[in-house]
Amino acid sequence: YIYSNLVKTKDFTDFVQQYSSTDLEGFFQLYLYTAELPEVKIQKKRGNQYAVSIKNIDFALPMNIHTSEGVQRLEISSQPTLVQSTSPIQVDPEDWYLKQQ
Repeated sequence: YIYSNLVKTKDFTDFVQQYSSTDLEGFFQLYLYTAELPEVKIQKKRGNQYAVSIKNIDFALPMNIHTSEGVQRLEISSQPTLVQSTSPIQVDPEDWYLKQQ
């Protein structure tokens, strides 16, 4: 173990963002520097539509949504995304992001 090999959180986040060519600053802010979980808002619309958004983020998060047609993977952000389903939807059915203790 050598102190010169220490990696700081900033080193890690910079590497991941450079490697992915994606701005992940909002993601890291939420998951590394706060204890908050994404707050999903589901609003039933006319017919078979649901509006899904995440209130407390400023980036898009790929998330699975279980609908009457099966599981769809959609980019969810603070702006509502419309989802078609003849039955109530379930956001993040595998609890990858939203697991509550």
